[in-house]
Amino acid sequence: MKHYLITITTYDGDYEYLDTTVFALDNTDFTSDGEIDNLKVLKFYTGADDLAYDELLRIYQIPHCHRGYRIYTTREIEENDLPILRKYSI
Repeated sequence: MKHYLITITTYDGDYEYLDTTVFALDNTDFTSDGEIDNLKVLKFYTGADDLAYDELLRIYQIPHCHRGYRIYTTREIEENDLPILRKYSI
């Protein structure tokens, strides 16, 4: 299991918010070509099982909700750095 520092952009009407958090990902959280599965990560982040990708807006949305989500950055965390991030509640 690897840990990643992931920044997610939330689009809420005219506003955008960034949230950075640590995710522990295993092999099932990656696509067949080795990329992080954005849908799985965002489903975990939002708690919504019905997220769908909107081709026009290029974001994931929950049906009948005006909020949208997109992974902004991903960065793998070295094991030595993980305790420091946890110490500061990141």
